[in-house]
Parts: sequence; structure tokens; C-alpha cells
Amino acid sequence: MKTLSQIQQKANSLQKRLERKSICENFGNREQNELTDYIGDVYDYDYNKRQRISSITYWFFKWCINYTGV
Repeated sequence: MKTLSQIQQKANSLQKRLERKSICENFGNREQNELTDYIGDVYDYDYNKRQRISSITYWFFKWCINYTGV
């Protein structure tokens, strides 16, 4: 299991990687899958950590959707 800080760092590094790419169809889809695979089975974590992990992944997925390249 990863710590919450490791998961947040992974999300931030994926965000920085995406900022260097041009926007295309399915922008960030590979990185979203990479983050989900990095986390592993979310039900291995206790309830409070699952809630925090959910907010981190939601923030990242929402960022990918709303990113305009500016």
C-alpha cells in the first residue's frame, strides 16, 4: 500500500508530465490509468484513507477534463 503523500506526489508528477503535452482526444487517459494502477485496490485502505484517495483521484481526473493548455 502507498501512503497518501506518495499518491499525491504521483498525481502531481503526472500533472506536470501532461502540462508538457499537447491536448488531444482522450487527454490524460493513460495517466489516469497509471494513477489508478499505482494506487492498487482502494479497498485495502481504511475508510478515511479511501476518502482522501478518492478526493485525490477525483481532483486529478477533473483537472484532466478541464485542462485547456493555458
